[in-house]
Amino acid sequence: MSVMVNPLAQSAVGAMLSEFAYRLDNGQAASLVELCTEDLAFESHMGKADLEGFRRHMTDRQSATYTTRHCINNVRLVSVTEEKIEATAVMTVTRLEPDESGSVKEIAAVLDWRLTLAKAGADYRFQSVSLKPFSVIEYKK
Repeated sequence: MSVMVNPLAQSAVGAMLSEFAYRLDNGQAASLVELCTEDLAFESHMGKADLEGFRRHMTDRQSATYTTRHCINNVRLVSVTEEKIEATAVMTVTRLEPDESGSVKEIAAVLDWRLTLAKAGADYRFQSVSLKPFSVIEYKK
């Protein structure tokens, strides 16, 4: 079994995923398009979308009434060229949603990521992102 080791590519993927998670966790979902190429191909359990559909998908999921935290792990390089990096990762998402009675519903989800980063000058941008739910658990506190 071959494992791809490329510290620069691994660092680029980790930096992009961390920035993605940070923006989602800190009310900046609309700015996620800045991390993407114009020809972004996005896919989730809700279907396929272009850059504008991606922006809508992410901003529609952001709310002032609940809190989210995203954790990324198991980043694995699939393919690395001078222009593109393909990788997989796992993202764990926790969302706390308070209701009118003061109860809090917690939703924990594990998402499998497939992504392609394209070189954009000295940086990278997401060129394709595929998010597939692995598991989703809901419970009230």
